[in-house]
Amino acid sequence: MKSQKKFDRYDSVLRREAIIKSLLLGAVFGAGVGFVVATVFWFLSSNGILPAVLSFVVVTLALMLVFYKTVFSPTVKKNAKRLDRYGLDERLITMVELEGDDSYIAEVQRRDAVENLGKLDKKQVKIKIATVIIVLIAVFGTLFAGAFTTEALSNAGVIPSGIEVWHMIFPPEPPEEFNVKYSVGKGGYIIGNAEQTVTDGEDGERVLAVAEDGYMFLAWNDGVFNPSRKDTEVTKDIEVSAIFIEVKDDEDAGDDEDEPDDVPGEGQGPGDQNNPGGGGGKYEEVNQIIDGDTYYRDVYEHYYEDLLKALEEREDISDEMRDIIETYFGIIK
Repeated sequence: MKSQKKFDRYDSVLRREAIIKSLLLGAVFGAGVGFVVATVFWFLSSNGILPAVLSFVVVTLALMLVFYKTVFSPTVKKNAKRLDRYGLDERLITMVELEGDDSYIAEVQRRDAVENLGKLDKKQVKIKIATVIIVLIAVFGTLFAGAFTTEALSNAGVIPSGIEVWHMIFPPEPPEEFNVKYSVGKGGYIIGNAEQTVTDGEDGERVLAVAEDGYMFLAWNDGVFNPSRKDTEVTKDIEVSAIFIEVKDDEDAGDDEDEPDDVPGEGQGPGDQNNPGGGGGKYEEVNQIIDGDTYYRDVYEHYYEDLLKALEEREDISDEMRDIIETYFGIIK
């Protein structure tokens, strides 16, 4: 265009101005994104120095190109309006708008515009940046610089992280804790931590109920038959006690004072196959003999241990049935 040639002497200044405006406005958004990235990494206690810098640079350059192409790129009309601000009273924009008009008035207007433009010294044309852009770059640049510095100091361990500061201001509620206590009755003791404090939902420590001489473990009073226990996923206070029963020697069953009057004592009465000479031996009633030969007390402990193991493994046995089985074995003991 002919009009464009008339602005060539000012073109370099106007292009620099457009580039600087595009760069500053792009930097405003770049600083905003960098501020967000640095703040997020600081709050998450992660190293966000490099991501913050990269986000600032990438966003700034990308938006600089966008703003230059779509907003600030110099055109004939933009240049005319820009130069008219130096006292040309819209002569240049009018000249551009009348370009192609061959009327006498248009020709006179063009000569007048060119004459006044010739009086404009190139040095008078200065790069001007809108105040709003300067304010925005100052605000967002300060925010980004502050967030970047905070992240760098936090990463170096000089100041606390964002989450730590948050917890200082708003301390989290401590998790609920429950008391887990294990006790024993007569005849045994506990191996392990008998009094525990367990955080809500976590597991306690394993303990073991051990019987003393002359006693055997029966069960915990909450129906657990395994002497070794570990309460898991605790959500309430637990207080249980291990139950032990006294184990009598088989020889006690043969004392004369416990025998019926019509039952021969040791060394009395006729012998049998197991005691041919009629000599001493333990008293055995018929209903205490298993398979016609084995005295049930000799194998009671073995069967009782197998029972406890079976009850522990069988989850389909109800609590009521467990009580019945336990009561039965208590009776035949």
